[in-house]
Amino acid sequence: MQQTNLFENDKTRFRVPIKPHLKKILLKQFYPNHRSDEFIKVEEDSLLGRHIMSILIDKRTIKKATGLLRYDFQDELKLELSQTMAKRSPRIDKLTMLNHELDEIFQTALFVWIKAQKHSGISAKRACESFIAFYELENDYTFDAAHRAWNRYINNEYERERQARKQKKDKISHKKG
Repeated sequence: MQQTNLFENDKTRFRVPIKPHLKKILLKQFYPNHRSDEFIKVEEDSLLGRHIMSILIDKRTIKKATGLLRYDFQDELKLELSQTMAKRSPRIDKLTMLNHELDEIFQTALFVWIKAQKHSGISAKRACESFIAFYELENDYTFDAAHRAWNRYINNEYERERQARKQKKDKISHKKG
């Protein structure tokens, strides 16, 4: 996607570069009746608005954001920000950080989906496939990517539990010693 001046008719409307799978899950999960030609009206007290406000007020995010502009996002999210948010003079490099925020929501949704499916006796592999099918991500996010993300998550969880057991064991041995 080519970078252009992303202001529409006024300083409240933006076309934010976004990864297609993140846009799909955002719209399906939080804006199911949204039409793709419409701008999403974002207030600072909405879920999306809180994420955008945290990006706009965090001065540290600028370094991450500049690196994001190198990516080819292939899609755009049309946002109409509230006047309060627009007064913060949002820049496209900051708004592009929304991809990081939405990726965290995406990963959480994926992991919760797989956990729920596994609780019902469905394998992680089948759960990944059904997640991709449900959100219609077949062309945007591969099964392999979903399965790798799940395996990384499981390995991290296992490592955290192992560390917690070790710390607990160390505390007990210090009390005895």
